[in-house]
Amino acid sequence: MSALTFNPQTGTLFAVLNGEPLLVELSVEGRLLRKVRINGVHDMEGLTYVAGNRFVIAEERSQRLIEIEVADDAVELDVAGAPSLSIALISMATRASRACLGISGCSACWWSKSATPCAYWR
Repeated sequence: MSALTFNPQTGTLFAVLNGEPLLVELSVEGRLLRKVRINGVHDMEGLTYVAGNRFVIAEERSQRLIEIEVADDAVELDVAGAPSLSIALISMATRASRACLGISGCSACWWSKSATPCAYWR
C-alpha cells in the first residue's frame, strides 16, 4: 500500500497499490470492499480524497497529479484524458538515473517529494 485516504461521504478508506495499479476501498475495520484497476499509471504513490467520488492520485516517476472520478460500481478506470498536472520537480536526466525522486504524496493542496532533499509544496 502506497497511500491511504478517508472518504467521509462513504465512511470508507481508499488506498493505492503501485505494484499492480489498483485503487482499493476498505471498511474502517480493514475489510476489502472492492478493487478498481487503474489503467494508464505506472507508479502511484499518493492519494487524496477531494469531494464526492473525486480523488487525486500522485504518480511518482512521471511527476504527475491526476484527478479521477470513481463511480460507486467502478471496477476499472482509465486515466487517459483525465485532468492532470505535471510538476517538474527534477530533471528528466536525474529522474532516469534514480527510481524515487518524483511526487510521493498529495494531500488537499499539498504535495511532496520523497528523496534527498525531501520537499513539500502548497
